Formats: sequence, C-alpha cells, structure tokens
Amino acid sequence: MPLAQGPVIKEIAEGDAPALQAFYNSLDPFGKEMFHPIGPVAELHACEKLVQDALSGGRYDLVIARGDEILGWAFVSDLEKDCPLLGIGISEERRGRGLGAKLMERLVESVRSRGNNGIELTVVRTNDRARRLYESFGFEICGEHEGTDGLPYHRMRLEF
Repeated sequence: MPLAQGPVIKEIAEGDAPALQAFYNSLDPFGKEMFHPIGPVAELHACEKLVQDALSGGRYDLVIARGDEILGWAFVSDLEKDCPLLGIGISEERRGRGLGAKLMERLVESVRSRGNNGIELTVVRTNDRARRLYESFGFEICGEHEGTDGLPYHRMRLEF
C-alpha cells in the first residue's frame, strides 16, 4: 500500500490560477474576513493576474497543497519596499495544524534572504490565533487602524 503524501509547500506556478480560485472561494466567512487579497469572490482573471505578478517577480506567493488541492496560501507583496507586506490564509478544516507556521517560516526566510529590512502585516484585532503565530516569529504590534471594511486591525512588523 503506498504511503499517503503529506502537504507540500511550493511556489505559485503557471497554471495554478484555477486552484487558487477554488481555494479562495471555498474559504469560510471567517477565513475570507481575515484573508482577503482579492475581494469577496475570486474571479479566475484576478487569480491569473496574481500568478503572472508572482512569476514576473512583483510578489512572492507560496501554497501548501496536497495533490491539486490548495490547503493554504501565503504571499509577500510590495517586494520593492524596504518592508514588504505579508498575507496568509489557511482553509478552515486545516487551521491549528501548523500549516500556517510552515508557510510563515518559508516566507520570512525568503524575504530575509532578499535583503529587505523586515516584513509588515495587518491582522484583525480579534484574530488571537493569527496574532500569536506572528508573535512567535518575532512580529510586534507597531500600530492600529480601522480597515475599509470597518474592522479594527493591528499593524505588526518583524525587523531583520
């Protein structure tokens, strides 16, 4: 009997737009509220643009997948800035299993190796699980604001 393959982390690749769209559109309401790099619904053309931006070096995207199914998606945008912006989302049934930490580890190392001075992110103030994950990597709260969605956010930063 073959061994079941566990999830693997990989960079976004040509042809991943449909899987990104399926992942994003399958997020529960909490997941979409906490992770919204696209908007309320992911259209295929928006996902195709994200893939092309990643392939051209405008952003760095990773997914954690089992076969063709994406279980989590993380990205760093604004790579030309001293301190780019990070975002991460994990499917509801996979939260709390360490997948976010694995994605964070790869993203942080990638940005550090590029020579950036740090990473910033925003997290909804009530999302304690995510905030604790970010703090475990050394992120510190550096500000607060209300988002255009009306939710209160912490701005967090990790300095290298």
